[in-house]
Amino acid sequence: MKRTLLLAIYLLSVICGEVFPQLKLESKIVSQYYCRGDADLDRLTLNLNLKYTNVGSETIILSRDSSEIGQMLVSMDDNGVIGKREASPVFTWMSSGKRTATTADWNRLFVTLKPKETYETKTVAGIFVFRENSSDIDGGVGNGKHFLQLRVSNWYGSAENADQLQKSWKNRGKLWTDSIMSEPMRFTVVPKRRLVKCR
Repeated sequence: MKRTLLLAIYLLSVICGEVFPQLKLESKIVSQYYCRGDADLDRLTLNLNLKYTNVGSETIILSRDSSEIGQMLVSMDDNGVIGKREASPVFTWMSSGKRTATTADWNRLFVTLKPKETYETKTVAGIFVFRENSSDIDGGVGNGKHFLQLRVSNWYGSAENADQLQKSWKNRGKLWTDSIMSEPMRFTVVPKRRLVKCR
């Protein structure tokens, strides 16, 4: 169903004479640890590698600082995360601050991704997990296997700032300003966990 929808969107764009940029985000656990959160919950910290892939046919200009998590969704299966079953939002955060970039920031703040090229960066995700007999707490995750999906911000400036940069860089590619949802990533919460001091 998902592939059919993507194909339909692509064919429609071709018919209309426009090809839309497409970006794929995958996450991978590099390391993890548990620490004591409060009287009922522990915190699982995941150090993640984020991999962006240009899966379209248009060059994408991406901020190098594309690692700020705005929302995390957890489901018991990978289909649940992408819509067949409602996923549980365990964390939502919106930034109120804005930054302004200029054309002089090209090499320092941005990277160009041609079709099939990738860019990797790192981020940290924190998930609160239940202890025994504390499974009724909102925002916590129980023991067992789960799937995590991240919504990551890729632009921190204003719409006006983005328009200005896009006009200056129109021959270089399409400036990516939308947040992006990652592919489902499996992780496991273990009942017998070694706790370290929270960092």
